[in-house]
Amino acid sequence: LTCEPLARLGQPRLRTKTYPLLELESLAFANIYVVNRPTRFEEFQYLGDKRTQIVYDLDAVDDDEVMATITQCVAEGKAIAFGPDSLAEARNRGYRTLCS
Repeated sequence: LTCEPLARLGQPRLRTKTYPLLELESLAFANIYVVNRPTRFEEFQYLGDKRTQIVYDLDAVDDDEVMATITQCVAEGKAIAFGPDSLAEARNRGYRTLCS
C-alpha cells in the first residue's frame, strides 16, 4: 500500500494497491456456490410466508420441496421480506423458523 503526499490541506490521499495476477488453473471453481433467489427478493436472506407464518433462510435452503414452496409463495404474492433483514426481526413479527 502506497500513499502519495497531500498537495494541500483537505485533498484526499491517493492510495494504490497492486494485486498479483491469478492464473485460471489456480481458481477453485468447485467452491463457488450459486444461490437462486426469487426475483423480487434477491437482496434478502430471510423470506416469510404470510400463509403459514414461517420464515425461510434462503441461503440455507437445500431441499427441492422447500424451494418449490417458496416459489409458490412468491408467485401467489404471499411472501414478505423483513427490514432489517434478520431472523430476530422475523421473530419479532411473529414468524417462526421451519423445523426439519
